Amino acid sequence: MKKKLFFLTLGIISLQSSYAQNNVFKASLLSPIVSTYSFFYERALGSSGVTVNPGFFYTVLRSDGFQYNGFCITPSFRYYYPGFGRNEDGIGGIYADVFFRYQQIDATKLSSSSQAILYSTNAGILVGWHIIFAKHISLDFFLGPTLFISKYVKAKSGINTTSEFNYNLFTNYNYRGGITLGFAF
Repeated sequence: MKKKLFFLTLGIISLQSSYAQNNVFKASLLSPIVSTYSFFYERALGSSGVTVNPGFFYTVLRSDGFQYNGFCITPSFRYYYPGFGRNEDGIGGIYADVFFRYQQIDATKLSSSSQAILYSTNAGILVGWHIIFAKHISLDFFLGPTLFISKYVKAKSGINTTSEFNYNLFTNYNYRGGITLGFAF
């Protein structure tokens, strides 16, 4: 089993190209599982291994008697380590990512029709592995901790709206991870 995993990893690394690509448009492969649609655009800032990677998601999630509709904006900066698959334009390989996130989610409690807006900001760090192969195909794996900076619930309608909304959905500390598939150009 270890040999198979080793050769699979070696094969993926060998597929990674060094073609000149300094822009990548990516979509999350995992977020549609929870009715969320995430997109990212990554741009190399020169050949130093630093990139800017703004992201956006929209969600329409129904869970535990609530309906959530909202969006999130996530700007981030990445640094690709030299010697770990980084191409000449600075994209690809092993990286560290620092991000900030703003979320605004409209929530409706289905049993009472109470409504509120959930606002939050958070920041975190990620580590990941970004592969560009077959000249233009991008595959990105990432994981890391996130810390909520602020959380706020604003009542829209209903009695005792803010007390009806359990804000534990957005705890103070969490993890962010994912897999994206994209097109490099």
